[in-house]
Amino acid sequence: MKKYIVVALLVIGVGFIFFGKSDQEKVSDADEVKPKFETVLAVAVTKDGYKVSGVVQGQSEVIVSSQVSGIAEVLVSEGQRVRAGQVIGRVKAAEYGAQVARVQAGLAQAEASERNARRHWDKLSPDEKTQIVQASKQARSALSESKAYAQKLTLRAPTSGRVMRKLVLSGETVFVGTPIVKVASERKEVEIQVPIDIANDLKLGQEVEVFIAEKKQSAQIAQIAPADAVTHRAKIKITLAQNTDLALGEFVTVSLPIERNSKNNLVSVPADAVLSIYDDSFVFAVDDSGKIQQKKIKIFNIVDDKVLVQGINSGMKVIVGDLSKVSDGYWL
Repeated sequence: MKKYIVVALLVIGVGFIFFGKSDQEKVSDADEVKPKFETVLAVAVTKDGYKVSGVVQGQSEVIVSSQVSGIAEVLVSEGQRVRAGQVIGRVKAAEYGAQVARVQAGLAQAEASERNARRHWDKLSPDEKTQIVQASKQARSALSESKAYAQKLTLRAPTSGRVMRKLVLSGETVFVGTPIVKVASERKEVEIQVPIDIANDLKLGQEVEVFIAEKKQSAQIAQIAPADAVTHRAKIKITLAQNTDLALGEFVTVSLPIERNSKNNLVSVPADAVLSIYDDSFVFAVDDSGKIQQKKIKIFNIVDDKVLVQGINSGMKVIVGDLSKVSDGYWL
């Protein structure tokens, strides 16, 4: 009988140690997690707008290519302003000089033959007259073609603007179609990409604001492209003012004046409150009882350290920090 009592006490003791330790471990685990949370604030789109970054570029960028084969001579520098029609380079074609000499000699011979023939023009047959006149016309046509070829040797700026890049250096061999210089037009624009829900609220000609550091400038929406079927984002082109002092290549922030409605319903959460798994994104919301709920969200944009999302309501509490220690259904 005493043996049974001892065994029973041993079992109870072991159970107490085991379950007691388990409770301690749970408390310890909870102490390790200790996720903090903060209130999610709705983005005041009517006041601040929807912000997205972009780069200042020429409204049109043209690559000037060689139309003949030869040795390139580039006459401009990167960043240099040019006028439309300005000579920006040449191509030296070795065979061009010999070709011109042959054409000019042929024309001179044809014209001399015609002058001599006209001295006794009435004595010539109709066929002879036709052949002489035709020879002169062909010689003049060959000279015109030679002059047209000469024009191809000269590279001119297609528009007034700035040289963005020299694609070859002087002395390099080029062929027909070789890109030589990239020129951007003087009128500048910014291209951005926005979610389709944002794009649907925009209008052509709508005024927007462009920021860089402390500088703010007005601009206009010039183009709204159809949304991409895969990314569900649309390209928007913003035309800057003619007298803008923003330089090509500068990074700027564009603020779009979007009217807030139920369709947008964007809220802002800290970047470290978002958990991304493959193509899906989530936040861990906390209800009034302290229970954690994993909620799927749709990311619209990232502004500094904030993420603009749909899928949760303004005023909801979300966990920030190391989300690897948090799971759906946990209690705080």
